[in-house]
Amino acid sequence: MRCPLPVLALCACGSAVTPDAAPTGQTPSPAEQLPSPAPRSVAATSLQPGPVRHALSPEQRKRIEVVQKVLAEVDPSPLEQWLEDFSRDLNPDREIETFEAISAAFTTFTAADHNLAPSQRAEAYAVLLARTGAPADDVLANFPVKHLTHEQVRAALNGYTLEPRPIVVTPSP
Repeated sequence: MRCPLPVLALCACGSAVTPDAAPTGQTPSPAEQLPSPAPRSVAATSLQPGPVRHALSPEQRKRIEVVQKVLAEVDPSPLEQWLEDFSRDLNPDREIETFEAISAAFTTFTAADHNLAPSQRAEAYAVLLARTGAPADDVLANFPVKHLTHEQVRAALNGYTLEPRPIVVTPSP
């Protein structure tokens, strides 16, 4: 994942941070071929960025730029940081797809209510980040909502269409 926010959101939901398999039809990387330990949560403060693993293609860069523009109000990281973060992922296309789904759900949710306060928009983004690694019902049951109603949380979650994809954390050498 490109930033610690997803880890914080997942940990706040109580979801496990686990290794996962390569997408169907792709050969897993050496890190993805390691035995899968039991799912567990980790403290976000204990995580460090991994090495740059990929040179992003022009198509990947464009997709990231679109996502970054959509989410700029809730994640003001500059485009250069987004690009660097995605270049560190084991599977950048998968993570880009995840953030495209987040940005689509965020756009749908915020378009339905133009009067959302910045704190509500930020919380909707955090809820969607949590949803990337946990089923909607788990997010609803465990996410510490402060600014949104449960109905608003449900509406935001309804816009996210991918299956949960927990964050892959690999130990550093």
